[in-house]
Order: sequence, then C-alpha cells, then structure tokens
Amino acid sequence: MSDYTQCNAEYSKRLEQVVKVRDTIKGLEHIQSKGEIYLPMTAGMKGRDRAGELSKENTSVKLGTAQYLEYKSRTFMPDIVQDVENGVMGLAFAQDVNTNIDYAITKDGRDGTGLAVDMLREVQEAGTQILVVDAPTGNGGEPYISEYSFENFIDYAVSDDNKSLFAALKLQENYFAPEDTYKIDPIKRYREYELKKGKPWQFIRTETGVTIGTPVQLKIDQIPAFVAGSVDNLPGYDPVPLLPVARAALQIYKDSADYGQFKSLYGQGTPYATGLEQKEAENLMLMGFGAGAFWYANNAEAKFGMVEVGERSDEIYMRSFELQMKYAERHAVAITQDTAGVEAAASMHLRAATKHASIYTMLNSTSNAIVMATNLKLKWSGLPENAEFQLNTELNAQEISSQLITALDRSVTSGNTAISVLNNAVRKAKLTEKSDGELAGEIMDRET
Repeated sequence: MSDYTQCNAEYSKRLEQVVKVRDTIKGLEHIQSKGEIYLPMTAGMKGRDRAGELSKENTSVKLGTAQYLEYKSRTFMPDIVQDVENGVMGLAFAQDVNTNIDYAITKDGRDGTGLAVDMLREVQEAGTQILVVDAPTGNGGEPYISEYSFENFIDYAVSDDNKSLFAALKLQENYFAPEDTYKIDPIKRYREYELKKGKPWQFIRTETGVTIGTPVQLKIDQIPAFVAGSVDNLPGYDPVPLLPVARAALQIYKDSADYGQFKSLYGQGTPYATGLEQKEAENLMLMGFGAGAFWYANNAEAKFGMVEVGERSDEIYMRSFELQMKYAERHAVAITQDTAGVEAAASMHLRAATKHASIYTMLNSTSNAIVMATNLKLKWSGLPENAEFQLNTELNAQEISSQLITALDRSVTSGNTAISVLNNAVRKAKLTEKSDGELAGEIMDRET
C-alpha cells in the first residue's frame, strides 16, 4: 500500500515552480497578498519590529510592519506571463483544428477542441496534465474523459515493458461531505490505479490509506491515464514553459518596491537647515518647514536648501527592468518560435534533449493525449478506435505575424536578437520575399 505522507520527489521540486506561474498569472494584487513569499521585509524593517517600535500613525501596528505595507503598496508588475500564454493560445487556434472528435468526450460535454483549449493553458502553466478515461460506478454507462491538473498528479510508476505506460498511478482528489452545501471544507482522497497480473484495478482511498468501497477491475488492458506534457507524452513531470517569464515578472515586482521607495523620497522634497542657533532650531521645529519659517533665522551662517537626488539616479532601476523584460521576451520568442516544416524534425530532437518546451512540442503532446484518451474511450465502449485530432503546427502562415513578429521586433530593438531572425520570420509569414540586404536597403532609404 502507498505511503500517503509522501509524494514523488520530482513532484515536490516542480510544485514550487508551478505555484509561481499560477500566482503570477493572477496578477499584481494576488502577488501582493502573498506578502513576504515574493517580497521579503528589509533588514531595517525587521529590526524595528524586533525592537518593538510602534507606528506613530497607528500605535497598534509595529513600525517595521507599517513601513513594509507602504513598501509593498509601491510595487508594480507587468502582465507578461498572461500575455505570452494568450499569445500561444492565439497561435494554436488561429486556424481550424483537424479533428473528427466533434462529439462530447468529457463528463461536462466538451468535444476535442473544447478540451484542448483548457489543456493547452494547463500545459503552459504547469508543464503536465493527466487525462483519465473513467466510467460511471460499476463499469456501467458511457465512459468519459476527466482532467487532473499537475497538483493532483502526486505519484506514479511506469511499466517495465513499456516506459510510455503507467504501472501505477496516484491522483489526489477533493470531495465534499453531503452536508457541506457551499463546498467550504474539501476532504482529500486518492484515486489509485495499479496493474495486477496485467489487469488494471482502481482504488479510492482515504488520507490514511483506507480503501473506500470495493476495488474495481477495469475491462481494459491498461491503466486508463495519459500524459499531456510540454515536451512529450511520457509519464513524468515536464518543464514548465512559462516559468522563465514568471521569474522575470517576479524580479520586476521586487525591483519595483525599491524603485517605488526611491520615487517616493525623490518626489517628496526634503528641506534642510544648517548653521542655526539652538533657539532658532527649536522654533523651526515647532513651526515646521512651511512658507515663511526661514524668515526668523538671524544667524549669518544659516543655510537652507532641499536635498537633491543626483541626475539620472534612477537608471539602475531602469536598467534592471529592461534586463528582466529582455529575459522575458527572449523566452516568449523561444516558446512561440516557428519550428514547422523542414527544420522541425531536427530542432525537436534538440529541444527534447535540453528539456526546452516550445509551442510545437506542446501542441503535438496535447493533440496526442486527446487522441489516445478518446481511442481508449471508444475501445471501452466497443467502438472503432478512429479518433483524429491535431492542433495546427504549421505556424509559418501569415497569422503568426501578429504575435511572433511583434515579439521578435521588440527583441531586436532591445539588442537581444539578430535582425536576420526577424527578417526570416517575416519571409516565412509570406509578408515579403526580399533578402536581408534588400530589406536593409529599404530601411536606409526610408531613413534618408
């Protein structure tokens, strides 16, 4: 029996990455609500809290905490992760899907295309999704396809004879007690599949491993689960495609807190006075630095002024933001690169070897998983296994220009990509047939 306190070691490593991507997609307010997870307090803030200093504005709040809330309120974060995800979706569904799965295959009535829309977002955000072919209790009724997200896919083993098939699979599920009308308190349970003498068995177990109900032997010859991964369809946890972009967004978020502090101090002019006599200084402190306050300084040595920040002092922040945007754009271009046609076969091997996921591998993996799951559903029902489904991977048509070429243009302008890469994409999009030299000549003529 499985140890229900443990997850697959690779799952535990990947979970933190997936959470980062999902949190970033939810936007700035959600990231801010996570507090020190994404923006730690400064050492000074922590020190003031430890010393017990209280805020003057609200004596029920420690000074360091009050300063941290202001620090956090000055942050910003671009929606680059969501933009890349939407761009991939646009490219994937810009053309009609090649499919004959125009009938309901999920329990909630989605066809192949409807299922693919949800799957492709999931694969981008988590790298992996599981499709399970299930049937109503007792093996009666029409089988259907269920989706399990990365978070549910907590452990597995592969077959010794075929590494592409599961020998065991554990999926975490949440259900609610009948009296929990508003589904407030989820209860964990586990759906497990095990091969016993070549036959798949299904178990439903509690967190302590107690089996709920009677185990079911399925009337098929394999565990009915298939992986849609960012790289391939093999059991396991694939790389998270949007993770590099999410990391860049989170770094901008952190840097923006310091930049916000800088702008706040710079924007609020700070007056100073030197050379005052003791009485003059005390009077000035009582009156404040308002208009006319300096008229009462009789000391010839008295000087007044405003603390100034050096010219272009904010460049360090600007360079940091630009660097992270370059980093995000580079990965956005890599994800959405045009790898169709002759070059696809060669480049796909390299991507698989380096565990780099592109739109090409994601589209094929998603399509394959839907076909395999649908064919098993048909087989389970005693019908011919004739499922066809393929998302468009011929991304060198003109519709790619609105996303890929725009991203490449930004990358070239920022000095991150050679202009020949942009020119090549323009030619593949059939927007021009001119050579790099001819295009460069046109640009020079226009500038002249």
